[in-house]
Amino acid sequence: MSASAPPTHETLGEHPHATARDAGWRRGVGRRHRRTWTEHHRDKEAVQRQVEFLAALNQTTLDLLGRRNVSELLQALVERVAILLNAPHAKFRCSKATNLPCARFPRAAITSRRSREAGASPHFSWRAMETRLPVVTDRYDEDPDSRSVYRASGVKSAAVFPIVRGTECVGVLGLAREQPGLPFNADDLRAGKLLAQMAALVLDNASIHEEAVRETEARTRALRESEERFRGRLRQKSQRFGTRITKASSAAVVNSTIPASGLTSSAK
Repeated sequence: MSASAPPTHETLGEHPHATARDAGWRRGVGRRHRRTWTEHHRDKEAVQRQVEFLAALNQTTLDLLGRRNVSELLQALVERVAILLNAPHAKFRCSKATNLPCARFPRAAITSRRSREAGASPHFSWRAMETRLPVVTDRYDEDPDSRSVYRASGVKSAAVFPIVRGTECVGVLGLAREQPGLPFNADDLRAGKLLAQMAALVLDNASIHEEAVRETEARTRALRESEERFRGRLRQKSQRFGTRITKASSAAVVNSTIPASGLTSSAK
């Protein structure tokens, strides 16, 4: 068949009455079907990932709710967040209004003297605290607010999620990735927001427990001090009472001897 010859029924492999237009329509339907199947498969995988993430989030929440020490809780928190969001670097940074310890993963993460000084938090953290919204950058090394110490470590993308408890932002969860072409996408942002809400919940639970422990210890100290004061007063009263009894006994003895001496003198 020449290049300019129209397709025949035999070359189309169709029904003898089929036309080239019918064959094209069928090929288009096939492509749409494959595209629909691919999208359906992609959506199914996304739903499965979401289900797995929610199950991991639920288990993480239950595990962290059982922790009472805030330092240990925060360290476990950043480790779980780093794993769930596929970030090799994770850090918790508290706000100025709170007195919470910082935590990072891995523990031997890069630090600088400036990052440990009061009020030296990165701009990303402050923006997240002020706006109460996530702050994300896909080109950390080109961002004017980035820091040389992190650029030198190879950080390519970063995300910061505020942890809001009630009306107060108690801190932020910061995550960083070094792999090029792996930014924090919409799914990561949704997951990060859920993790920040979970962090607020477990921190609130730990703070309630610590407050209850402090109140119990304060009441115990007050009770002991009150008991000591009561015992001290009781000892003082006992001593005074004993002194009075001793004086009264001595006076009684003296008084009992005076008549006998007077009778002896009269007899003489």
